Amino acid sequence: MGYPWPFPGRPPKHDLSTWTVTDDWPDPVPVTEAEIEVFERWFGDLFDELFGPDIALPDAGTEIDLENGTRK
Repeated sequence: MGYPWPFPGRPPKHDLSTWTVTDDWPDPVPVTEAEIEVFERWFGDLFDELFGPDIALPDAGTEIDLENGTRK
């Protein structure tokens, strides 16, 4: 190595400027209730800190024991 970039010779094979990114995801992306529950269980404290607790729920702010999924 020892030489500064760019190295002499051919350009890299994977020139990112020529890449095209596409997706075939539906709009909106479907999300299951189970997926929502996982995020709420693991990130609930962060969500409450960012957005405030959901006061519409009777158990808003209830802590969940992550080992067995029960309320504390």
